[in-house]
Amino acid sequence: MSSARLTVGAASDEREEMGTSSSGSRMSRPITNIAKYVAMASKDKRNTFDLSDHLESEQSIYTPDHSKGENICIIPSSDPTVSNDPVILDAAFMKHQHPADLFPFKPGENKNFIAGDSKVLILYASGSMGLFKDDGQYRPTRGNLQKVIRTLPMLCDPEVSDGVVLVTPPSYYGKRVKYEIKELDPIIDSASTDMHDWVKLATQVHDEYDNYDGFIILHGTDTMTYTATALSFMLEHLGKTVIFTGSLVPLCEPRNDALANLLDSITIAGHFVIPEVCICYGGKLMRGCRAIKVSTTDFTSVFNTPNCPILGTASLCIDIDWRCIRSPHTMQRLKLHTTLCPDVAVLHLFPGITVSAVKAVLQAPVRGVVLRTFGTGTAPAVRHDILQALKNATSRGVVVISVSQCLEGTVSLETGRALMRVGVVPGVDMTLECALVKLSFLLGVCKGEGAQEIASKLLTQDLRGELTVSVAERFNAGSN
Repeated sequence: MSSARLTVGAASDEREEMGTSSSGSRMSRPITNIAKYVAMASKDKRNTFDLSDHLESEQSIYTPDHSKGENICIIPSSDPTVSNDPVILDAAFMKHQHPADLFPFKPGENKNFIAGDSKVLILYASGSMGLFKDDGQYRPTRGNLQKVIRTLPMLCDPEVSDGVVLVTPPSYYGKRVKYEIKELDPIIDSASTDMHDWVKLATQVHDEYDNYDGFIILHGTDTMTYTATALSFMLEHLGKTVIFTGSLVPLCEPRNDALANLLDSITIAGHFVIPEVCICYGGKLMRGCRAIKVSTTDFTSVFNTPNCPILGTASLCIDIDWRCIRSPHTMQRLKLHTTLCPDVAVLHLFPGITVSAVKAVLQAPVRGVVLRTFGTGTAPAVRHDILQALKNATSRGVVVISVSQCLEGTVSLETGRALMRVGVVPGVDMTLECALVKLSFLLGVCKGEGAQEIASKLLTQDLRGELTVSVAERFNAGSN
């Protein structure tokens, strides 16, 4: 390996010379192979390090303290594939490129930024984006989505695109994204989406995993959060970006939300490695298993993640909050799970609910139930008939998980004790969609003796960033 010489320091007076703006957030060229040039930085010191030995390690060697304005000056040495121009980074740009996050990946790999032209697969599964009017009715027409995209210069450069692969113009980061569009056969109505469709999409991502740098799934907004959550659990050890997006208005219409959502998704999937299943919509990048649909009319507020910070924003530039991005802790290959349990249900408590209604939801063949409780996880404590029905169900192996009917907040250990005593598992701050899908997933993968106990325990553990760990730990400690 060639020696990498790194000069570090504030060096704010050198930014203009090096081709970086005073904010440090705009670069004249993208950083390539940045994983080879990780530096330690200090605001008031200037040193040179030879990190050749360190780069053989898969451990993070330094986490910059952005609050102190730590900066990095990267000077490549003898690598012929990159420019030898020095590059100055500061805290503003480090939101996009976080050197410590490059590990535990192998030397030369870049978790944050995809060097060179990237290749993205777009799967059109459902939704309004590709609809076209036919005899006054909107219908999905095979091949028409790509025809419209080819007419949009911000999405397709006709000089370098061919009949199959479309290529974007050079981006703000100075790179192109190559992408292909594959349509499900048939293109489904999102309201008719079921678990078989989740398996089909997850399998397609798994089968194409080695051929592309990122994946975009065009999906209807009505059930997007369910499908995005399902894939987050089904794709274990995910190491590439998977983005769900869609639109309220088709791309063929003059005024639509489809263009911005598609452009943002292609830019993010083609530039950054975000090893999560996300939703990109309305200029926001959100964790898929945390999102809920909150609007049917507002282009910018269709989805939100009330109990989780957004992962990034897309406006003048792409701002990714790397502190919120989950990083894989192992180098294991992508693992596909396709066994889901369909015998799950939702029981929504309301004042005056009858015990017969509760028993009807809990009866066989149901194996798991999401109980939507009031406020912080309360249920009618004086309704001993309902509590007894829940206890009978959990005693015979039905897994019941409690989530709040409120959009924001969590179920409480104190107010939920009555339910916990009859075997109900606290769902912490998971969304309804996530609790239902996670329950189906765990009941599908947990087999044999003790499956109920294992599934119940895993429900309160953070598997894909679907719940707040600190809150879950309080529940687990209180139940011991």
